[in-house]
Amino acid sequence: MLLIGYKNTVEQAVPALGLIDFGDIYHTYGLTNRFGSTIFTSTGTIQTLSCRGFYHVTATVTYTAPAAGDVTLQLIEDNNPVDGILVTQTVTTADTETNTAVLDFYVLVRVVNPKTISIRNTGVAIDITNTILNITKEV
Repeated sequence: MLLIGYKNTVEQAVPALGLIDFGDIYHTYGLTNRFGSTIFTSTGTIQTLSCRGFYHVTATVTYTAPAAGDVTLQLIEDNNPVDGILVTQTVTTADTETNTAVLDFYVLVRVVNPKTISIRNTGVAIDITNTILNITKEV
């Protein structure tokens, strides 16, 4: 099992269609496979899964919204939205409701070509106070 965890406690404003910045590594267990190849890399907003296998991904985002409306966080895989891997929450009171959204999903990398993943806000703008992203390579 290989694991990497990212966290970001710096406040960030994420507009509609903006990507969430998961920040810096807070924990790792094995960043390379037995052949010395890197398994995980990140730019903060885009994570790259570099080796064939199943990856279990859990993203937790705590936020408020400056305007009422629906907040939708969706998985983006190789720059394409993934149907069904999203969470939508309705904000009824601007700036005062603190919400936490959790996405829990699996990603299959079938070939040696790396796969990129990110989480996009497709709803109203949000102000994020905390994010956690854990990725475990299962097999």
